[in-house]
Amino acid sequence: MLIKHLELMNKIILVTGSLVGYAYAMEFFIAWYGGNEYERFVFMNRATGPYAWAYWTMVSCNVLSPQVFWFKKFRTSIPVMFVVSFLVNIGMWFERFVIIVTSLHRDFLPSSWGYFRPTLIDIFTYAGTIGLFFTAFLLFIRWIPMIAVSEVKGVLPEADPHHDADAHAHMDGDGAYEPAAAEAEC
Repeated sequence: MLIKHLELMNKIILVTGSLVGYAYAMEFFIAWYGGNEYERFVFMNRATGPYAWAYWTMVSCNVLSPQVFWFKKFRTSIPVMFVVSFLVNIGMWFERFVIIVTSLHRDFLPSSWGYFRPTLIDIFTYAGTIGLFFTAFLLFIRWIPMIAVSEVKGVLPEADPHHDADAHAHMDGDGAYEPAAAEAEC
């Protein structure tokens, strides 16, 4: 049953990866069709400029890597799922990088054009956000444990196929079974 659920999630990843690819293509189409030369330059600069490596890494990770899920063999392989999900996470980070850095490195004034090189503060800020996320995640798990619903349902008395629903009616307030009360009703 687990593999079936993971396969369904991989289908969702495939659909969302395809939708993201469509959105990337529409950005270029609208920039071209709109006739605004500055907007067209921004998008062409993303794909062919000095940060083309970041743009094509983003497209590869977000659009191309999920396409392996067209094949059932890959949709049901846990190592492939792990690699693709890791690549999609990298692609999502590159998407933010492309949006921010390519928008800022070429301003309206050519005198302010430059190539972004992260400083130590930039690197430590990014590393700090990763640390902050994992700290918040681990604190969340500490106070609200991650428990599968199927595990909870499996230990409920109602999950037992031989469960007697009337037996619950004869329990006292402490949860102890009262056979005298059950016989009195008969």
